[in-house]
Amino acid sequence: MLPEFIAGLAVSLLLASLLFWFLQKRLRLNRNKANTIAPFYLLPVVITVLLILVTLVLVFPRILDLPHIIADNYEVVETDVSPGILVPTGIRVDGQHYFVPHRNLPKTGTKVRLYVTPNAGYVMKIDTIAEEATEDMAFSRRAKILVGPD
Repeated sequence: MLPEFIAGLAVSLLLASLLFWFLQKRLRLNRNKANTIAPFYLLPVVITVLLILVTLVLVFPRILDLPHIIADNYEVVETDVSPGILVPTGIRVDGQHYFVPHRNLPKTGTKVRLYVTPNAGYVMKIDTIAEEATEDMAFSRRAKILVGPD
């Protein structure tokens, strides 16, 4: 899922760059008093708000996640997949939205482990957890607690 993350970062950087370029163009028109329609004088304000939103919502979280991706260090979230937590763009667990590419959505009724970037909430890997394995792990933890460490 790394190529999708990098493509999303590139598109968000491109969008922020285009908004910045368009803002400069509109400010130049305002400075030269070349606007022919009066409401267009306020267009730089709208572009500035859009630029700030795109930067804060799309660009910064992905840039902050790059060191985590390079170090292969993700947050791990385990959940049971039910129809209520699947949303069109991903999975919602405990009020937190995690973006999953559509072709990788897990099946309902399974227990999954999600490896998520901490800032953007982008799911990098999905593992299905077998119920027997989790029961064996819980039993072995209880056994070590009762017996003590080796």
